[in-house]
Amino acid sequence: MTGSLRRGWISRAGTALLLLLYGLPFLWLVATSLKTETEIFSNEAGLLFQPTFDTYRAILDSDLLQACVNSAIIAAGTTALTLALATPAAYALTRVRGVLVNVSLGLVIVLQITPQPASLIPLYRVLGGWNLLGTQLGVILADSALLLPFCVLILRPFFLAIPREVEEAGTVDGASPWGVFWRIVLPITLNGVATAATIIFFIAWGEFLYAITF
Repeated sequence: MTGSLRRGWISRAGTALLLLLYGLPFLWLVATSLKTETEIFSNEAGLLFQPTFDTYRAILDSDLLQACVNSAIIAAGTTALTLALATPAAYALTRVRGVLVNVSLGLVIVLQITPQPASLIPLYRVLGGWNLLGTQLGVILADSALLLPFCVLILRPFFLAIPREVEEAGTVDGASPWGVFWRIVLPITLNGVATAATIIFFIAWGEFLYAITF
């Protein structure tokens, strides 16, 4: 009993220490946001001050909200388009046999390791020819082209983990190849697709080079 109590106190002490380590910096950030610029630079660590919401009002009066909306549209569009292309491509690379598949997989890896700045001029010319420069659709297409190989490489192991016998059972029951993929394989790999979608969304949200160029 004494050992259990000791472990309980140690666990609580560790939890309290983690709360202090992670909570105090967050509280300091919140407190700083409620100070005026003069108070921040004159008494940065002070706890006694008159709270003000001028900083938040300035943010709401700026174009930040519209910028967040634009980022959300671009990130969501990039995620949807990338998954729509990468999911069947990753599935095909796990089920189709032959030299062409190996070449395609090697091409995906090469595209993944290609530096992003190397694609700026070609994409600029393509999007300019389509009159998509300065549009959200142009950035979505550019981000999708950037993230498509990465998404294929993420999804492929999830499809490899599915036994072929599961698909063969669906075929025996009369399902078409598309039906096997849509009704059997995709629901099984839903966790993997959700993982890829989350990663792609946050990468697209924070992507800067294409957003400022196109």
